[in-house]
Amino acid sequence: MGSESFVPPINATIVFYDNIKCDTFKIGLNSNLYDGPLGMANYESKKLGTNNFEFTYRFTEEDYLNALDCK
Repeated sequence: MGSESFVPPINATIVFYDNIKCDTFKIGLNSNLYDGPLGMANYESKKLGTNNFEFTYRFTEEDYLNALDCK
């Protein structure tokens, strides 16, 4: 089973950048299942133990520039 079959356990994720800019990642709204933090393939993974992993998503300058001003 690869990352293409991953389904995030959340419906939406809101990212706040210093309470100035905001970005909402919601399946079917402005992104698809593989965009930003919703896409498992966008994470770096590190195996910590038999059943323990660490996943890291790195926000980019493009993520910030695409975000809207918070309302």
